Amino acid sequence: GGGKSIIPIMAGRLINDGLADRLMWIAPRLSLTDQAEREFVNPYFRNLLHHNIKIRQSTNEVNPCRGLDGIATTYNAAGMDEGILFREFQEKRYILITDEFHHIQEDSLWHKKIASLYSMASYRIMMTGTLERGDGSRIAFVPYRGHGKSISPFLQDGPETAVIRYTRTDALVEKAIIPLTFHLSDGNVEWEDTSGRKIRVSSMDKMNEEDANKALYTALKTEYADHLLLSGVRHWENHRMFYKSAKCLIVCSNITEAKRHINSLKNFNARCDIATSEDSAAALKVINKMKAGKLDVIVTVAMAYEGLSIPEISHIICLTRIRSVPWIEQMTARANRIDPAAGNYDEQTG
Repeated sequence: GGGKSIIPIMAGRLINDGLADRLMWIAPRLSLTDQAEREFVNPYFRNLLHHNIKIRQSTNEVNPCRGLDGIATTYNAAGMDEGILFREFQEKRYILITDEFHHIQEDSLWHKKIASLYSMASYRIMMTGTLERGDGSRIAFVPYRGHGKSISPFLQDGPETAVIRYTRTDALVEKAIIPLTFHLSDGNVEWEDTSGRKIRVSSMDKMNEEDANKALYTALKTEYADHLLLSGVRHWENHRMFYKSAKCLIVCSNITEAKRHINSLKNFNARCDIATSEDSAAALKVINKMKAGKLDVIVTVAMAYEGLSIPEISHIICLTRIRSVPWIEQMTARANRIDPAAGNYDEQTG
């Protein structure tokens, strides 16, 4: 939330200075490549940096730049490339930008495909908000140190490398993001295991590790999730009485649950829609409607959380049992943007 998206635009000035020919920005999802293309024509950035660089979205097309200064594509498209991008990097001096690069698992297909582009790039900029993978596997192109379970990424400056760290603490001190307030809805849960034994926990907040996933799975399949959704939406509606621009993001555990909850929202006086990977093109339209101020609430699974920049999002209702630290960090960061329409900085919170 501190503004990674400005870095590729700053890098584009290398083209103006004759140090590179083209730029390629790779992101995890179509919604983010669309966002990348738009950032380059954002009037604020164009005035701030006095630049005239433009890029376009492309998915393995011949002559991908079409006369512009670069392209934005997805890891999936790059992973299926049949040599078009390889030839581009052979013929031109490219700036390679890998956004949320923790998605590139070491020794994966994406790693093998992108490795050749990585080795040929004139400049490389690797950006992520979470330098770890939820499954604990290693991230490609990153040096590690330690052994066994204590292994961790080890980044350091070198003769041709600069490491820039910008933490949430840094961003809060500089007022580049707004603080977050968390609301926990507790409850008791009872379920039956495969042997027929009934298990009950009196507080979800005090579960042991073994029961946590089962209890959360049970809760999110029952009326508990409906109650959590209702209390979250009501909190958002109360907030919106004072901040008209406020929007809400509801993150579900799967597409089936997302469809169930979008139906529950029909009784509310809010413009709601769903954005999931079941239909990426439709999801992109929904996200852009939210950005254009034509929607108040988006229900999603993973499509509309990581990297999404909609400053008006004030509330996130988390209806998932995922407890991966980087996943939760990425999700909560959707509500830490400063909303220019929501008053003074000191009045804002996610």
